[in-house]
Amino acid sequence: METRRNDTHSSQGHLSEKQTEGAASAILTEKKPEEEEQLSTLLLSARELLVRETHSSNYQQAASLLEQALLKVQETSDEVMEAQVCGELAEVFLSLDNYEKSLDYGHKCLSLSKKTGRKGLEALASASVGGAYANLGDLRRGLEFHTKSTTGDQKQKWKCLYNLGVTLSYLGDNESAIRYFRESLTVAEDVGDKLAIGESHGGLGSIFYRTSRYPEAILHNEKHLVMAKEVKDKESQARAYGNLGNVYVTKGDYIKAFALHQQQLTLYQETDNKLGEGNAMGSLGNVYYCRGELRKAISNYEALLSIANVLKNKAAQAYAIGRIGRSQYSLGENRKAQKNLEKMLQLSIEIGDKTSQGDAYGFLGNTHRSLGNYEEAIEQN
Repeated sequence: METRRNDTHSSQGHLSEKQTEGAASAILTEKKPEEEEQLSTLLLSARELLVRETHSSNYQQAASLLEQALLKVQETSDEVMEAQVCGELAEVFLSLDNYEKSLDYGHKCLSLSKKTGRKGLEALASASVGGAYANLGDLRRGLEFHTKSTTGDQKQKWKCLYNLGVTLSYLGDNESAIRYFRESLTVAEDVGDKLAIGESHGGLGSIFYRTSRYPEAILHNEKHLVMAKEVKDKESQARAYGNLGNVYVTKGDYIKAFALHQQQLTLYQETDNKLGEGNAMGSLGNVYYCRGELRKAISNYEALLSIANVLKNKAAQAYAIGRIGRSQYSLGENRKAQKNLEKMLQLSIEIGDKTSQGDAYGFLGNTHRSLGNYEEAIEQN
């Protein structure tokens, strides 16, 4: 299952151009003309980068400009403006998978927005902080902050509902996840946001795939792909291709699945999304596994694990290690498999991913049975 990164990689949460100009003008009266122009240029240049086609280099440049702007804002002691820039930085670093920096700026924005009574900014920061905690593997804490992010406009409400759906799905509460994804879809349709409509369909498609409701999964994932193509969002298209590929792997159509995952990989490489690239490599590994090409499968899972280790993404680490262990079991390398599957279980318990825990117990049970550890096999199953 692949949903939007928890969360978000779009411009929906960022300041609009009008907001950016307004935020800059709010402190211009306290600055000299040349300083006013410098600050305004920094903020507007960063905003331009964030509304272009998604690519990590744009986010890196935007982060640099925003950090420069933050230093200038701090000279004015304008805490509202400082909160706005910190909130923007929290989202940018979340999009760059730099979860520690995202948390740092998110908490600063939360503190300042509470102090200045800016509920909208507080909601925005809560969403970023929740996303960072979830990606670091602290799903319960992520859920706590996402629940606090309900204040704000309709786009903020969509983000909150969508994030709750993603987090609850990893916690194994599929029915609640479906409810939140459906609510997010209603909000997205009300405001006519095609990207958000597509992402909500993608969330539903992922849950229906996870719960073996394959016709519904295909329906929603195809709707996701249509919307993503309409708005020309490559990352959203990549997620849709990936989720469709997962369904076709399960249905045994490996040729179609492989083609879909190759498209997923290409799009993530074009946008320089490392976690997405790793996920696509893992998905191709699943196709190789199902075709019996186990060494190729392991190679792909190791590529995912390498990226997950760099990003410190425990959910991706658990998935990759578990798939390596499963492949080793199929090769008869049961001791190696046992070691990796125990690591998978430990990580899954740490992050509270119930689905991953269930997979780990099942794989471990089979491995212990092959090793003649029948008591342990019974216990794991």
